[in-house]
Amino acid sequence: MDEYAKLRDQIKNLQRDNERLKRKLATGAGDAGASDLQEIGGVQVWTPRFELDKKAHAAVVDEFRNKHRDQPFVVLSSSVEGEGVHVIAAVSDSLKGRISAPDLMKRLGLRGGGRPDFAQGGGVAPADVDALREKGVALAQEVLKSS
Repeated sequence: MDEYAKLRDQIKNLQRDNERLKRKLATGAGDAGASDLQEIGGVQVWTPRFELDKKAHAAVVDEFRNKHRDQPFVVLSSSVEGEGVHVIAAVSDSLKGRISAPDLMKRLGLRGGGRPDFAQGGGVAPADVDALREKGVALAQEVLKSS
């Protein structure tokens, strides 16, 4: 194997390790984004912000969904990666009749789509992520109050 190939493999391995460590840091303490978790009318509303790639971001949200599958929840998770933002919306099965994940994204002015319980997309600038998270909480309050 030539020197170039060795260096390329080392870089790939370091990038994988870096993403694994970021994911572990995001979920490591067991209370990933706990400060971003609110209860509104008996529903867990989680609006975390991460700096993960799309795959790691989806894994963190899936971990939350699995951990809280027996509880009603709404998730609006954002991950800033470089100049782009990846947004995931998720709702528990018990809330799909009140609001779907793609509808949540649409009502927040985001692009994207997916299944009623899980949607991915974007359409927000990195500087606007915190305002989006606040709008997400307000929208959740509105939807949960009106139903």
